[in-house]
Amino acid sequence: MKPELKWALDTCTFCPDLCQAVCPVGRSTGVIAYSTWGKMSLLALLEKGLANPEPGTVEALYRCVGCLACTSLCEHSVPAGEVLFEARSRYARPPSLPPVPPCPSLEALLWPQVPPERRVEEALVAYLPGREVLEARPAAVGAALRLLGALGLQEVAVTTAATLDDGAVAREAGEWEEARRLGAVLVQRLSRYKKVVVHGAHLYHLLHSVLPARGQQTTARVVALPDGLAARSVTLDLSRLAPETRALAWHEPCLLARGGAGSGSGLGLLERVARRPVIRLAHHGPNTWCCGRGAAYHSLYPENSREMAALSVAEARTLGAEMLVSGCPAAAAAFEAFGMPALDLTEYLTERLVEA
Repeated sequence: MKPELKWALDTCTFCPDLCQAVCPVGRSTGVIAYSTWGKMSLLALLEKGLANPEPGTVEALYRCVGCLACTSLCEHSVPAGEVLFEARSRYARPPSLPPVPPCPSLEALLWPQVPPERRVEEALVAYLPGREVLEARPAAVGAALRLLGALGLQEVAVTTAATLDDGAVAREAGEWEEARRLGAVLVQRLSRYKKVVVHGAHLYHLLHSVLPARGQQTTARVVALPDGLAARSVTLDLSRLAPETRALAWHEPCLLARGGAGSGSGLGLLERVARRPVIRLAHHGPNTWCCGRGAAYHSLYPENSREMAALSVAEARTLGAEMLVSGCPAAAAAFEAFGMPALDLTEYLTERLVEA
């Protein structure tokens, strides 16, 4: 066993399970084996040969959305999600799980949303929505591009780099060699640009944290779209806008709130454009709740994924919200699928600043 793996497993196994309540899978299922401590303890038994790698045991390794809630709370910052993702490569995939979802035609999802003038291969700044956004909410791409144009950000271009599979699904399925290959292609391609504006929490986390930790880092500056929009919009004259009539609640995507970018700029921008206070969920910032789509979890356990989204929806409704606005299109799609009106931040800003 590698020293870093032994340290992570020993630290989790002997912990009094302080992070159990923050794991969205353990919380939504009520099964202690699916809490962070439970999953890491099962993995420790597997690695030490004290448990048989039967499908029912190995299946617990897939009960992780990679939301960083446990790592954020952990006094030792144990990267439990990454440990569980990597461990999947060492054990046979349980037959009860569906096959790894193939990458769809990202070209077919992307290009209908992109006006011809935005398709510029050689550019200083590239816009990158990522596979998850294109699968979950392709319309958010069109909204973002209209918004960028309205803000005068004509230098942001959509290149064929936006059609590359980022390798996140392969990584989370335990296909590490394929994930490394796809990651290498992506970071090399993005290094052609001075800056990359990333639309989507999962791809931002991948480029900002995961790939650099594995020695795969682009030379381009990686910027989360909410931060870029907030910086650009400070000079906007919003006096013509009537105050928003709907009660809005702000959802902070877990991988922005806990993964290094923060999302306070998104909330501030939302309130400025809404011209009224916005409801902040009780679980926000580092304590924000996962929407259930991380790590392709929604394709493995769709019902449990919906239960996770339902927690944020119920909290928003209890606080009187009529609409959820999220800093990630995939999260907005998860909330809307559960019956809550929801928009990605760029969709809301486009509605107010461009289409009004």
